[in-house]
Amino acid sequence: MTMGAHGQEDWFDEVMPGLDDGRPGGERRFPWPGRHGKDDGDEAEARTRPRIGVRVGVATVIATGLMVGAGLTAGMVSANRRERLADASAACERSARAWSAGSAAWGRDRDRIMGSVDLDALRATDPDMAGALERLSADPATPAGCTAGGDTATLDADAERISKAADRLAKRSERLEKAVAKAGQTVGDAESSRARSRLERAVADARGLLAGSTADQYKVPYLYRRLGQLTEQAAGLLDDGSASPADMDRLSQGIGTMVASLASGTR
Repeated sequence: MTMGAHGQEDWFDEVMPGLDDGRPGGERRFPWPGRHGKDDGDEAEARTRPRIGVRVGVATVIATGLMVGAGLTAGMVSANRRERLADASAACERSARAWSAGSAAWGRDRDRIMGSVDLDALRATDPDMAGALERLSADPATPAGCTAGGDTATLDADAERISKAADRLAKRSERLEKAVAKAGQTVGDAESSRARSRLERAVADARGLLAGSTADQYKVPYLYRRLGQLTEQAAGLLDDGSASPADMDRLSQGIGTMVASLASGTR
């Protein structure tokens, strides 16, 4: 059953008796238009009167939305931090594995490169260079690994530190190869110089013998003539400068043997 505006007011007066008793001038708390002498202005006032309940409800919805949004934002930030930490940890582990692989490669390269130099000969020729080469070929210190339980910034720093160590190790192989090549050249030059000196002495001894005697003085004249030929060949190699230390040493030994045989085989 429905009731009109007048019926609603009558019902309200019956249910809520005395609600407006004592109000100044007997003014009703909830005036009804067209009743008790009220005019249309009372109806307009009722329509424009602020609805406190509605405003409180909207404010509650807004506040709840803000709290939910803040919670979602905080959750997203927390998830992003966890993801960033996982990425930093994975990057650090990759750097550590790269170092391990580089260290194994360094060991293989070091053995191969150092196998081409005679350290004993280098020490005899250039002790300082030999010492520098031994220090360069020594195993480098292994960098500390990833910090257990470290935060993102710490793990990022660990990854960078380990990666730099791996880069330095790779460059160290290149440096060692260049140093060994230089050391080999130094040793080779020294050996060549010593071999040349030995050949020069042998040629000088042979020329002295040849100049002070003739083939007829010896029991085996052929050796005299052969010594002369070998001596001129050695002199040509010395002038050319292209003979290897091994070739010069063979000539030196051959000339020395002939000189000794002729000296003991005179008639």
